[in-house]
Parts: sequence; structure tokens; C-alpha cells
Amino acid sequence: MNDSLPLDELALVLSGVATERRGENARVVMVGDLDGTGRLPSHLTKVGPPKNGLDAQLKLGDVVISLRGNSNHCAVVTTAAGDSEPLFATLDLAVIRLRKGVPVDPRYLVSYINLPSTQQELSGHRSGTAALRLPLGPLKELRIPVPSVERQMSIAALNRCAIEERELTERLSALRTDLINELLRQAAAEGPAKGANPKQASTGPNGSGTAGRAPSTQAER
Repeated sequence: MNDSLPLDELALVLSGVATERRGENARVVMVGDLDGTGRLPSHLTKVGPPKNGLDAQLKLGDVVISLRGNSNHCAVVTTAAGDSEPLFATLDLAVIRLRKGVPVDPRYLVSYINLPSTQQELSGHRSGTAALRLPLGPLKELRIPVPSVERQMSIAALNRCAIEERELTERLSALRTDLINELLRQAAAEGPAKGANPKQASTGPNGSGTAGRAPSTQAER
């Protein structure tokens, strides 16, 4: 059985920062950027850097996790500090920065935290009425299994393949729906089939227009 350790023994768990809305010389990760895939979108919102300077800038290998809402999904930062604009996390996120020398791969950590079972465990600690929020305390106490690095890499790779398969299946399903809808549209636009009589449905067998009319009674005669 793999040993498990509290997250705060494996990593520093830091709060996000308040960025400046005015300005475009920095980028920020927000709750909506975390969709459970473990990846950050290629285009992030541009903002001004926080007033406390660049000390809170995200670094390569940092893990950002949502603290607000009905899920606590996370993703790994793959953009090194200093590349293009500096990158920050908002106050609705926490930053998990693995301690130096800890044998944990950030991609494995993200895979484990995004698991439905882990999300269910974290959901029991969310509180609030208008918006649920996960305190930092329970997050720091979350126990993380620590298998060998080789197994961690295998788990992260398998998780990535599962996500790509799901995305491909969803894309194929959407394309199939679009194709069927287009075929139906074209069929409707072509009108009646060649040789069909469009009036046949509204006329009787003699062409007298009496289809669907009740038979005449003796009194009507």
C-alpha cells in the first residue's frame, strides 16, 4: 500500500492575489479556467500585476486549484515564470507549490485531486450560502498517496489519455449531430420526391377531395 501524506507536508499551499483590473501586462488564472482537464487554456485574461509586486507570480510546476464553487478542480502551470507576461492566480484560487526535493510530480498531483473521489472528499468541507468556498485548512490536510515516481508518471499519462479520449468522443458526437441535422435540412429543402403527387394526401382515391370525410348518410341525401 502506498504511503499517504498531508498536502502541506508535500507542498506550500498559498492564497491567490488581488490583481489590478486596469492594465494588460500580466495574465491571471480564474475559476472558469479550471475545467477538470488539468490544463490551463491557451488564452488567459490580461490584467495589471498585483500591488505587492511580482513575488506572487506563478512558477513552472505550480498547481492552481479553485476554492470557490461546486468543484475544486486544479491544473498545472506549464508556462515558466518570466515567459511573456507574468502569470498570477486570483483570490478565488490557491497555489500549491511542491516543496523542493519532494518526490511528487505535479501532473500526478493534479490527476489525483481532479478524481471524482477526491472532489467528493473536498466537497464535505465547502461552506457558504451564496457561493460555496473551500477553506485552506482542509485542503492542507488532504492526504495524498505517494507511489513511486514511475507509477505517478503512468497514472498521469493514463489520465491524460482518458481526457483526450473523452474530448474526442464528445467532438465526434457533436459532428454526428451536425451531420444529421444538415441531412434533415437538405431533405426538407428538396421538397416532394420525384413522381410524388403533393395533392394526394388531401384528396380521396378518386381525386375528388373527399379524403377523410365521413360517409354520407341517407338523411343527407
